[in-house]
Amino acid sequence: MEQKNRQKSSPRVLTLYRTHELRENISPVLGQNDTSYLAYSPSSPRDICELSVKQAPDIILLETDTEDNGLSVIPTGRQLRLHTCAQLLLVSRSRDRTAVIQAGTQTFASGCVFPGQMPYLHDFIRDTWLGDTPQKILIRELILSSLTQAERKVLEILLGAPNDLLSSPKTIANQKTSIFHKLGLKNFQEVRHIFRNY
Repeated sequence: MEQKNRQKSSPRVLTLYRTHELRENISPVLGQNDTSYLAYSPSSPRDICELSVKQAPDIILLETDTEDNGLSVIPTGRQLRLHTCAQLLLVSRSRDRTAVIQAGTQTFASGCVFPGQMPYLHDFIRDTWLGDTPQKILIRELILSSLTQAERKVLEILLGAPNDLLSSPKTIANQKTSIFHKLGLKNFQEVRHIFRNY
């Protein structure tokens, strides 16, 4: 992924805003940089996913709802991650620690931005696009914290690590099923897509 990014001078950023305030705050920040920037207001989750796939962004900024501390964004965020190759950055007003962690981990987000961080948004996006950031590493570790050490090893193998396991095929098959269940993903294809586009 990093090699692909080096071939482009800037990421293609798609902003899915729920309030015009966010669009007004983001446009000046991203508009003055070399970032390829698109924005539209989300309607239904299905429309959002279809439009997002067509735009083929590198980064999606998704504004969360304020009414429920942003938790209603989880189904949409998951679909965006499963149907695009984009990394997801949540834009949240919520200061509820549990809600922020839940939204970040369940959408497989690469980070979360608060409105007060808008002046630094371009740097935040670029760092996320180019490689690992502390937020990305921490969220990924929180996502994987539900897995046992054996399941994490199986996950690494699913993602391309050498297979040096001595476990029986039945044990490995059970561990794979457990991984899918704990991550809320249906199969190997979804797991591979999520973690290879992180």
